[in-house]
Amino acid sequence: MEKKKSERERSMKVKIFVQAPNYILYYVGYRNPFRDSKLIFVGIEFCELVNRLTIQKNVFTNTHIKIDSIHFDVAEEGDWK
Repeated sequence: MEKKKSERERSMKVKIFVQAPNYILYYVGYRNPFRDSKLIFVGIEFCELVNRLTIQKNVFTNTHIKIDSIHFDVAEEGDWK
């Protein structure tokens, strides 16, 4: 079954922008054929210090990590380079 053109044109980029022992900041860029390109930062702050590799590999599935807060902010095109 062939996908519709609109389904094929959707894309998303997620990159780690900043990483520290108690927070991580992701750059998320996505494009939808019905809207302009959107760029946002997603920052996740943890209640305690967390190992860097733990953050990268399984931050959302690790039950021992407690998230203090999540922040969203608008990003500009050149911010993530």
